[in-house]
Amino acid sequence: MRVLNVSSGDLIGSRFNGYDWHDNLLNFGVETSMLVHWNHISTFDWVDQLENFNKGSRAESAIRKRYQLNQYQGDETANLPWSSNIFNHPFYKSADVIHLQIVHDGTLDFHTIGRIMKEKPTVWTWHDPWPLTGHCVYPMNCSRWEKGCGKCPDLVRPFRVGHDKTKENRISKENLIAGKYSLHVSTNWFADLIAAKEITDLPKPIVIPFGINSQQFTKIDKSQARKKLGIPEKSFVIGIRATFEKQKNYKSFLNAIDLMPKIENMTILTLQEINTLAKNTSKFNVIDLGWTNDNLALAEFFAAIDLFIMPSEYETFGFMSIEAMSTGTPVLAIGGTAIDEICDLKQNGYSLIDGSPAEIVKSLLQILDNQKELRVRGEKSQNHIKRNFDMNVFCKELVELYHSTKEDFDRR
Repeated sequence: MRVLNVSSGDLIGSRFNGYDWHDNLLNFGVETSMLVHWNHISTFDWVDQLENFNKGSRAESAIRKRYQLNQYQGDETANLPWSSNIFNHPFYKSADVIHLQIVHDGTLDFHTIGRIMKEKPTVWTWHDPWPLTGHCVYPMNCSRWEKGCGKCPDLVRPFRVGHDKTKENRISKENLIAGKYSLHVSTNWFADLIAAKEITDLPKPIVIPFGINSQQFTKIDKSQARKKLGIPEKSFVIGIRATFEKQKNYKSFLNAIDLMPKIENMTILTLQEINTLAKNTSKFNVIDLGWTNDNLALAEFFAAIDLFIMPSEYETFGFMSIEAMSTGTPVLAIGGTAIDEICDLKQNGYSLIDGSPAEIVKSLLQILDNQKELRVRGEKSQNHIKRNFDMNVFCKELVELYHSTKEDFDRR
């Protein structure tokens, strides 16, 4: 069987967009290829670009301006000229199944998605609730999306739009998502959110949690990882992704660090943004790694830390939490979320009620006072990942979904 993954990029988001599954799926008789749009980095011959342009070129600038104009006008249903290139590509023509990944950021337009569903057996992984909203990726605490949108209170929230056509977008989306395809999601939490919408003819979400190549994360020695990163061996190390995406709730963590007393031998290790903790470097050792698409570098990050903090208010999975747990690092996160579901925080990690700065400080001080319990939860975390998020188990279930999707299509 040949499967074509279509996504915004290849190495960016590789753990959940199909790129990292390639070798494992070959063991199940599935050969994958990939078409990407904005971020084509890989040099493998099974990965190609929808619209050939070089980074920083005039061609890329023209494409971005076209997409930005559509967003400014608020029209998320507009045709995208490059989108139809897919139908002439050899990867598409030879594919038995199309797997849509992150395609809603200007990669494919509605007309193209609808045509793909008519021409080929299609699996569509929803990585976020955008297909249910008038423009935003995460509705957060806004309830307008439950009422059909319109009169949007926040046009700036990603994906940012310039004019309020959210009601029209929602109607167009409901017509599209009620098509003939297999809808894949990674958590029951997200499946329940979708089911609550009661959209006519919407496929029932099929829950298959993402898998992880845990060997990449378990083979890293903690002391060696710390030595490589310049972290004192006896330091207590907190890890966090430094990003100001609203749903990630990073500002709450920053405010918590402002409130924290000075603690000897404590290091804060961050990924992505740098210098966000500059005013606290007199209180704690701070090391900013910046962003990386290198899985080995990620494994070293998680192996070097004692606790991973993920204070997100809204996630549909939370991949970094299982990467942390795979190295034996417990997670501190808000309870009742998708992260809580995949981590089972009460057993394996630590649960916050609302992720406020004061609550984060209180939890951190309690964890620091009982590091024996931290180590116990670390061992439980690692075992939890081995039992529940094995990459081969994930690929086996995904292959079954590919076959059932093709069989359903052939019966039409």
